[in-house]
Amino acid sequence: MDLYTLTFITMALAGLVTSEAVWSASTLSVSISVPPRVESIGFTRQAAEEVFAAEVKRIVDAPSTISRPSTRISSRKTVVGVISESLQLRGLTSAIQDSFGQETLHVTGALMKEEGDYRLVLLVSEQNSIPIQLDLRREDNDVVALLRDGATATFERIAPYRVALSRFLAGIKGDDVQLARASSDTRNALKIPAPVGRETEWAGLNTLDALQYLIANDPAAAKAAFRRAYLDPNISAGAKAVGQVNYSFMAIHDRQPDAALRYARAARTYLAGLTEAPWNFEAYVDVAEGLALWSTGDREAAARFLAAAERKMPRDETPVVYLVRLWSELNRPEEAVAARARLDRAGSFSGEIPAMAISLFWIDPETGKFERRNR
Repeated sequence: MDLYTLTFITMALAGLVTSEAVWSASTLSVSISVPPRVESIGFTRQAAEEVFAAEVKRIVDAPSTISRPSTRISSRKTVVGVISESLQLRGLTSAIQDSFGQETLHVTGALMKEEGDYRLVLLVSEQNSIPIQLDLRREDNDVVALLRDGATATFERIAPYRVALSRFLAGIKGDDVQLARASSDTRNALKIPAPVGRETEWAGLNTLDALQYLIANDPAAAKAAFRRAYLDPNISAGAKAVGQVNYSFMAIHDRQPDAALRYARAARTYLAGLTEAPWNFEAYVDVAEGLALWSTGDREAAARFLAAAERKMPRDETPVVYLVRLWSELNRPEEAVAARARLDRAGSFSGEIPAMAISLFWIDPETGKFERRNR
């Protein structure tokens, strides 16, 4: 092989490894070793890592404007991983990410069996932070549940908002135990100020706290928590958009229609600055503006925004419920009957964007009274 060809191949491989390193930034790297006597009964290293990764995915997949990490497990080889390993360049991807200033979270663990009992030891490390060691066991000795506990314990330490959000989502769908745990998780995490660079996560925690207060029918405490959530100028545009929708909801409750409309329109401005928004976010902003217009007395304009929201999310009952009432009040019975028929075909409540009060509560735009939606 001539020098030119060798140089070209070397540069191509270097480019491939570097591009993967940058592409896979913000990933969670998981490596869990399993003793031979556990592997011999069929529970391999890859099985352990897949269970851990699946639980991580469940935790981080709750809809939110806050970016979520992807998960990479060591036993699932990529093309670059195979090349790096064959060239004895293990750790090169992480080294390149460090040189680019990317912060990748590493979880290294060992699943052990001691006198018939399973034990999971994890070392969680990320750039510029002291590694965290976790040591977990279960009384029922359920190895799969133990690995899931390990994923939850990892995120409770490094991303408490994600764990609280996943439990909150389960709670609003009917699991009262998880709802209570979400409240406890949130308030424990909020005992410390937002770390530098993580202000948006703490905005999310304060938002969950506010929504818990609304569930407890304490709007004054909810308003205070919403203010704490969105005052920091360093939070993301997505968090600011969610904040304006929640402010609009509370302004309707307080019988302040002009403020409600101003907040709803501010949400649209922040929404325009997002490169990627959660599913149906724009439609919920339409709902917010429609309800705000309704509270000002402009019911015709309100109907246009609610109809636009329905077109954007035809399977969500939220705008249709309001339209049924609104068409009736506008003395347009044909539209009301058609909307009621569509409501019968619409999906039930799903808490699709759980950080917004408008998706969890019904509110009367004329009286400001609200109630929790059926689960």
